[in-house]
Amino acid sequence: MVITPRGRCGSLSASVPAPPPTSRPRVVAQRLSRTMGQQFIVENKPGGGSTGAADQVVRGPKDGYTPFMGTVANVINAVMQPNLAFDFSRDLAPIVYTTSSPNLLVVHLSTGVNNQEARRR
Repeated sequence: MVITPRGRCGSLSASVPAPPPTSRPRVVAQRLSRTMGQQFIVENKPGGGSTGAADQVVRGPKDGYTPFMGTVANVINAVMQPNLAFDFSRDLAPIVYTTSSPNLLVVHLSTGVNNQEARRR
């Protein structure tokens, strides 16, 4: 998700318009607006597991006014789609750690795998 000051450039969201993916950027945008004295806009741009929004930010102006608020989906997409038009570690730079959320690795019960070590065998 991207949060930008109104009037500078368009803003993007990498996720569907539902919590929690959009609630975190909206909280950040509110705090930025209060702190900086100008309105920040969060716009939803669903689809592609946020790949489209990230690509648009990478291709956009390199002026710092269109930050991208990524999620674990971006890491997964980079592994699952090695031919992306951009490289997260090369084309984007982290500027602040905002939140964390738990993620689970799951398998179907019929596999008999019940821990990480068993999965490796």
